[in-house]
Amino acid sequence: MAEGKPTVMIIGAGLGGLTMAILLERAGVEYHVYEKYKEPRPLGSATGINPNILPLFEQLGLLEKLKAVAKEVASVTVYTADMEQLGAIDVRDHKQLSGYLSLIMSRRDLHAFLLSEVPKEKMTLGTKVLSIQQNQHGVMIRTNDGKHHHADILIGSDGAYSAVRQSLYKQMSAQGILPKSDGEPLKVCHMGILGTTERLNPEKFPLAHETFGHSGVVIGDKTRHT
Repeated sequence: MAEGKPTVMIIGAGLGGLTMAILLERAGVEYHVYEKYKEPRPLGSATGINPNILPLFEQLGLLEKLKAVAKEVASVTVYTADMEQLGAIDVRDHKQLSGYLSLIMSRRDLHAFLLSEVPKEKMTLGTKVLSIQQNQHGVMIRTNDGKHHHADILIGSDGAYSAVRQSLYKQMSAQGILPKSDGEPLKVCHMGILGTTERLNPEKFPLAHETFGHSGVVIGDKTRHT
């Protein structure tokens, strides 16, 4: 590594990669983000951010901007599979306990919000990592456009089937230092079926007018589905 701050390459422009880019931007560390898709693709429907994460956005000076695309959560209602209400949890006291209320928002909106905070010139889209090499001088990646890129640090934020992780595992396996558990195939323990509506007409759905957001949980009885 050269004198001063290190240089960083981030692979993947998802929520994790973009958040890391914003942190490095604020810290004045040189970085670049590489994303294999020509347009970043936010996956999922709704997502929540709890009080243990919100101080990060406040320290970055982004909490109020984040609230503009989210709703604070007031309650969680629990139902049986027959939609009989088992109970409700009022979570507004989180504000008194932690200083924050949980936020809920469209994952697409959260992704767009983070993306807007990363300078476009520090991102390269449509670029897939083909190979990774590292030594005492740093790390080099080879991409599908035939180019090579160098940095002191490489961060893999490219998902469950991470190319960065696979390359690292191959190197560790060849050296005999890969933990046995990391060499096992991925196991599917849970499956999420996600859906979202188009924008709702608030005249037909009065809940859309409310300042706070509400979430519900359906607990399956004698079934694997929740």
